Amino acid sequence: NCPIQIMDPEVSLLLQCPPGGLPEEQVRAELSPAYDRRPLPEGEKAITAVWESRLQAQPWLFDAPKFRLHSATLVPTGSPGPQLHLCLGLTSYRDFLGTNWASSAAWLRQQGATDWGDKQAYLADPLGVGAALATADDFLVFLRRSGQVAEAPGLVDVPGGHPEPQALCPGGRPLHINLPGELVVHELFSSVLQEICDEVNLPLLTLSQPLLLGIACNETSAGRASAEFYVQCSLTSEQVRKHYTSGGPEAHESTGIIFVETQSVRRLQETEMWDELCPSAKGAIFLYNEFQESSGEVPGRLWGGNCFVKRVSLQSGVTAMPVGVVWMSKPMRVWRRGLNRSRKRRPPRGLCPPAFMLPLRLRRLWPHNPPTRFFAAAARQGSGPSNYYELLGVHPGASAEEVKRAFFSKSKELHPDRDPRNPALHSRFVELSEAYQVLSREQSRRSYDHQLRSAASPKCPGTTAHPRSAHQAHSSSWAPPNAKYWAQFHEVRPQGPESRQQQHKHNRRVLGYCLLIMLAGMGLHYVAFRKLEQMHRSFMDEKDRIITAIYNDTRARARANRARLQEEQRLGQQLQPPPGPPQGPGIVPPGPSP
Repeated sequence: NCPIQIMDPEVSLLLQCPPGGLPEEQVRAELSPAYDRRPLPEGEKAITAVWESRLQAQPWLFDAPKFRLHSATLVPTGSPGPQLHLCLGLTSYRDFLGTNWASSAAWLRQQGATDWGDKQAYLADPLGVGAALATADDFLVFLRRSGQVAEAPGLVDVPGGHPEPQALCPGGRPLHINLPGELVVHELFSSVLQEICDEVNLPLLTLSQPLLLGIACNETSAGRASAEFYVQCSLTSEQVRKHYTSGGPEAHESTGIIFVETQSVRRLQETEMWDELCPSAKGAIFLYNEFQESSGEVPGRLWGGNCFVKRVSLQSGVTAMPVGVVWMSKPMRVWRRGLNRSRKRRPPRGLCPPAFMLPLRLRRLWPHNPPTRFFAAAARQGSGPSNYYELLGVHPGASAEEVKRAFFSKSKELHPDRDPRNPALHSRFVELSEAYQVLSREQSRRSYDHQLRSAASPKCPGTTAHPRSAHQAHSSSWAPPNAKYWAQFHEVRPQGPESRQQQHKHNRRVLGYCLLIMLAGMGLHYVAFRKLEQMHRSFMDEKDRIITAIYNDTRARARANRARLQEEQRLGQQLQPPPGPPQGPGIVPPGPSP
């Protein structure tokens, strides 16, 4: 399992499948704790520090379990059984950021080679998936990644993502022992179809069964592996463009779509576009070119049956750019995970396949996006178990462990792979999975039990409701956060004479309490008003008294000052001398002689 370095230093090939690729039936998976990453030599504190730092910068990030690829082995051609054996462990997105994306990733690889003889021993290495998606008119589909994504922002990539262990263990933490290898392989193959449906917004019925081309390693993220698939679409590039521009559940992850002619893909490494490709996309292109050389024209097996992909020219009206690239852009919409988790939109019902055609991926239970799945009409109307407990074959008081064992036992009997020609088998498996999703979680099981009891109580004398109505009403395993609040309005009201009389008494009592509270409020209001009026009058009287005292004091001082001034004027007039006789003009009185 040593990666083979190819012409680009950013990517290497871990494994290349035989000519023609491998279908799901030719792949086997084994899960074991022995295939998990080794604990870091210096402890896990470094991972915690990296994760907390990322959360501060990007608070919309959330941790989720992932599959870890330990090794992949091809058996010799002609040997019985599956040709590819995958050894998988469990890891998480948090560990991926703390190891593969950490600044110490190179040192961890070197230390892993020294301590364990495996340079990936200390790395999370979550297994990704990617798709070389070909249209009916010989174009490959690429997406321009949004600038808000954590990995490779702004670069060009193929549709892809990750298989989710949580899809196989709804309502609980995934454990190795609870993940059968057959379901893991099914999740691996169906996840790439789901990513195409979510990112490109294509109907599932237009996609062929995936063919595994090989496994490529992204050397820019310390050798993280990605399984690359070939998927054929029955739509033309123009039809794909229309579906994409209408917006899908994960439209926030890309800002534009690019179509490249399949004949030009071989020369893509010689163009400027090659430098804009993500390493995972480069690995998908390398594997696709090898696949084309060994296959030529590829028969595509669609969900509706077998068909042959006819190669036609591009429709008129769509102009091709140099190297066969057609660029279709759209306005960028920034949706942040954790802030708009409920904004995912599923394809219209008319574009969805029948229930028995849905892969396991479409029955997954996302923590941030609850499924809105409904049972098929035939499953509702046909005879069979009346509730989830009868469907699983357990009694209503069964423990969670008993429910889990019953589910795994029944899933082996009803798994669609046991008889692919029986469409009803898949429908029954969908119901079985729905029943397990409801009964395996305490909150949803309590809500379902409440609905069973409500449906079983009599609505009127002489009639009863069948428990099956609760089975139908609980068409989704997801319960909203305020389910307990709304559940009180779903209770069946008693209709007997005594109960109605008690209800009337209760209503009169409530009305009396309301009147009493109203009268008490009026009395308090009157008392408060009178008290406020008294306080206001006291305040104004005190102000009037103070102002009157100041006025009287000022008036007394003014009178005293006026009497004093009058007395001073009278005394001044008495002290003045009387005037003498007047002198004649020009007469000088005699004086002594000199």
